[in-house]
Amino acid sequence: MLVEGGIVVAICIVLLLVGIPVAITFGLGSVLLCTAYGLDFGFVMPIAFKMLDGYVFLALPLYILAGILMGESGIADRLVDLFTSVLGHVRGGLAAALVATNAVFGAVSGAASSAVGALGTIMIPRMVREGYDRGFATALTAAAAVLSLLIPPTMGMIIYGVLAHLPITVLFVTILGPGLLLTVIFMGISLVLCKKMPGIKVNPHVHPKEYVQNVGTSLGRASWGLVMPVIILGGIYSGIFTPTEAACVAVLYCIPIGMFVYHSLTWKKLARATINAGMITASIMIVFFFLFIFSRIFIAESLPNKILVLLTGLSSNKYVLLLLINLLMIVMGMIMDDTSALVIAAIIIHPVAVEIGIDPYQFAAIVGVNLGMGLITPPVAPTLYMAARVGGGVPLQEYIKPALIYVLFGYLPVLVLTTYIPQVALFLPTHLGLLP
Repeated sequence: MLVEGGIVVAICIVLLLVGIPVAITFGLGSVLLCTAYGLDFGFVMPIAFKMLDGYVFLALPLYILAGILMGESGIADRLVDLFTSVLGHVRGGLAAALVATNAVFGAVSGAASSAVGALGTIMIPRMVREGYDRGFATALTAAAAVLSLLIPPTMGMIIYGVLAHLPITVLFVTILGPGLLLTVIFMGISLVLCKKMPGIKVNPHVHPKEYVQNVGTSLGRASWGLVMPVIILGGIYSGIFTPTEAACVAVLYCIPIGMFVYHSLTWKKLARATINAGMITASIMIVFFFLFIFSRIFIAESLPNKILVLLTGLSSNKYVLLLLINLLMIVMGMIMDDTSALVIAAIIIHPVAVEIGIDPYQFAAIVGVNLGMGLITPPVAPTLYMAARVGGGVPLQEYIKPALIYVLFGYLPVLVLTTYIPQVALFLPTHLGLLP
């Protein structure tokens, strides 16, 4: 039975690599699995529909819409201006400001694509005008956008929590530690790389009093945007509202701020943003439908247990097994989109990891970092390619080197720390009383 399942998964991977849409790929895979295992497709379809009929999935379109509205309402622009006023006098300060803005943006949107769309259109042209290498600006936009998957609330952890049957609020806090660590490392890498760009414009040093005044002015203009993640995260962790209700609050907050405070959001833009969010959500839900069929078949056929037997046959050492699992997920991240890889990790690999003694919340953080890295690791790298399109069709050879630098010196070290030092992920939830 393991052989049949492996063949079907291999077929799906090949189809994804040749460019077949994800929904069609997994739809075909679901039919093949049912045929291989002698299951009635009409029997598993109601199970998938029931799994889709979950309250938590209301959060997906709302967080997508919130991310789009942050760009349309002018909130994202003012956040960029704030961090630029703080760091602009340092060589590479604009790059570091982009990283910091993505961290704040991630505390609301939860989607890397929204971050690229909202911030990339602003920052890539601006960085090029101020002397930054265009390939570097593209790579940084993509790498920093993935922080949206690691700074809660994140759609990835919502999906993972549903599939792995873990509380989403705890997962949010678990992923925060690696997310903050990666934010600091990305800022450091950016400042180092910018030393080799002599043409970068740097804000002139001013008197401390004038500097404070400039920062204060920018802070005042961005205050509405900064209050937003405080409301969202504060409401979730205080128990005032659930992550799904928080998504609704985020949307309801963006609309009046964009329309009546910043005067950047119009009814036409709101309608367009709503339609775009609906289209993105529809495509995601179709994929989920077939992936849920995958999951039920795999569980019914005890595929995770069979993979466990296979892995433990290679080694009984927990740390070696962790290395093997990470290598598997790195390959998955390189050749699959993040949603598909995330679901497969939750369905197939999560039970294996728990069985060999890995804390389930730590493993969720490992998955988040690993698959976030996959978004900017070729050959698939959807976020990296999206940043190139936003930047005006930047050729691959211009941005691949800086992108790999962020992978090698940013993501990989954080992945190793998260994998082999559990407290990187578990420190915050433990000290907040969410874990024993």
